[in-house]
Amino acid sequence: MVTFLPRFSAESSLKTPLDDCFLLRFLRARRFDYDGAFCLLCDYYRLHRSNPELFPPVANLKPLFEANLLSTVTGGRSNLDESVFLLRLGRWDPRKFSFDDILAAAIKVMEWLTAEDDVAQINGIVSVIDMTGFGWSQLRKFGPGLAKKCIFIMEKCLPIRIKTIFIINESTLADIGFAIIKVRELCVFFLLNDLTKPLFPT
Repeated sequence: MVTFLPRFSAESSLKTPLDDCFLLRFLRARRFDYDGAFCLLCDYYRLHRSNPELFPPVANLKPLFEANLLSTVTGGRSNLDESVFLLRLGRWDPRKFSFDDILAAAIKVMEWLTAEDDVAQINGIVSVIDMTGFGWSQLRKFGPGLAKKCIFIMEKCLPIRIKTIFIINESTLADIGFAIIKVRELCVFFLLNDLTKPLFPT
């Protein structure tokens, strides 16, 4: 940490907590690459300044959480001890919530997952996207630009490590949607269509 702290003196516009716990999240997200961690921290605050709508008070996201679109698997980890994040994209009602609302809630959950959990910081997060119920109403509101924005933010601007994304219960329509936005070129996905099979065998 002594080696990392002097980098902040050259960036006068960067107003950030300098406590070890906060900075350690960025170092772990970049495997203690000091340059990479510092760039991540700068990008994190640039995202805050340029996209304040993605960081609303948690009370503003209460209706979305009550809709049970996204959650963590309480007490559950993968066989590699990764934390698990679940997004039920088929439950998204675009008439009630914008995609930015979904993204803001996902950011809030993932930051909460890693804020005080050393294991989540070190081993990363597995994301599970459940496509049950995904239809035209969602597909019309979810294009290439939004997909790239989402993945860019998750990979480049947040102190988290998303190790793998699993897509489950993928319908033909969802498959068409992913083909259109070419999201598989951006991330590593595993397709699973049978929830009775364990995602993370021991």
